[in-house]
Amino acid sequence: MKKMLMIGAGGIQSYLAEHLQRLIMAEQIDMEEYEIYIADFDVVERKNIRYQNFEVSEIFENKATALSKRYGFFPIVKKIEDESQLDGYDLYIMGVDNSATRKFIYEYCISHNKEFIDLRCEGRGVAFFTTGVDNQEYIKSLGTISDEGGSCQLKYDLDKDVIQNGNVIIASIGSQLVLNWIRSEYNPTKFIQRI
Repeated sequence: MKKMLMIGAGGIQSYLAEHLQRLIMAEQIDMEEYEIYIADFDVVERKNIRYQNFEVSEIFENKATALSKRYGFFPIVKKIEDESQLDGYDLYIMGVDNSATRKFIYEYCISHNKEFIDLRCEGRGVAFFTTGVDNQEYIKSLGTISDEGGSCQLKYDLDKDVIQNGNVIIASIGSQLVLNWIRSEYNPTKFIQRI
């Protein structure tokens, strides 16, 4: 049994979970061979409903729990901040909103020879990085390391009541990257685009 760990359950990963469920239903992911875990310590807020894959009835529920109930995955209701929490998985899928966590998971994957997919979005800008990306290029992509959270939506768009669809687009691309990994097919090491 191989295990995938989705780290973060917000604007990108909430849609990726739906895409993965569709692939399971289409018999492209065999749940007798794979287990999918979702880790997030955050709860669904009213503001999330506009651009994340949650429903009003899930407000105040933990994000990982809500998605796991809906799609049959395994929730982890904790912040991932210790290496021991990362042990035992075969693929790490990042959809987090801060560079410090990305760097921590990336360094774990490199030092333990593990596969990863890092999905990113800011408004209409989308990007991904996967195993094999140049180390200096990846670290540079993180910008200034801090624990401050971001969002898949840009503040100035939200202030104008504008929602962009980049998070849904990169989630869909992420589902293909997961399929490529399952099928032992080539995954590009990076993709960066403003749509």
